[in-house]
Amino acid sequence: MVRSRKHTHAFTLVELLVSVGIFTIMTTLVIAKYGNFNNGVLLTNAAYDVALAVRTAQTYGLSVRNADVTSGQFKSGYGVHFSDYQGSWNDDLNENQVIVFFADIPPSEGGGTEGVYDSEDPVVSTYVLKQGIVVRGFCFDADEETCSPEGDTLDVVFKRPNPDAVITHDSDVASDSYVEIVLGSTDGSVRSVIVRSNGQIAVKN
Repeated sequence: MVRSRKHTHAFTLVELLVSVGIFTIMTTLVIAKYGNFNNGVLLTNAAYDVALAVRTAQTYGLSVRNADVTSGQFKSGYGVHFSDYQGSWNDDLNENQVIVFFADIPPSEGGGTEGVYDSEDPVVSTYVLKQGIVVRGFCFDADEETCSPEGDTLDVVFKRPNPDAVITHDSDVASDSYVEIVLGSTDGSVRSVIVRSNGQIAVKN
C-alpha cells in the first residue's frame, strides 16, 4: 500500500525577510509623506489665521470698535504687531511665535508712537503660532518671486475713515506699497501673507 505525501507550502526565511523589508520601506515613506503633508496643512492654516487677524484689525479700525469707551470717540486705530526676533516673549515662547492684536492709542490721548505697538497701547488679544511655526521675516516692495525676509518688527495699522494700511517696520513708517509676512515651519516650508497699502490682504502659498 503506497501512502501519498502531502506537500506543505510555506515562506522561506529569505522570502519572509524580503517581505518585511518591503513593508518597512513603504511604511517609512508613507509616514514621512504624511508628516510633510501635516506640516503643510498646519502652516497654511496659520497663514490664514494671520490674514484673518489683519482683516479683523482693519474691521475694528474702520468701524465697530472704540478703544476709549469714556470719550465716545473713535480716535484709535487698530493694528497687528509681528516680530521675527527669537528672544523670549515669556518663559515658554519667543517673540517670533507671538502675534499681537492691539489698539493704537494716539499720542494726544496718552498713547505712544502712532502706528507702532508699544507699552502704552492696550492689547486686544494675542495669537500664538504653534507646532514649530514662526515668523521668519518680512519683504517690503520686493519682487514677490524673490522674497528674502528681512527686518525685525512689523506693525500694520488701520485707522478710520481710511481703509488703507499703515505699514511700519522697525518703528519707521514705510512708504512701501506692500509687505509680505513670511511664516516658516521646522521642515523649511514657508507660507506668506501679503498686505498691500490699499488694504488688500492675501495668502500666498
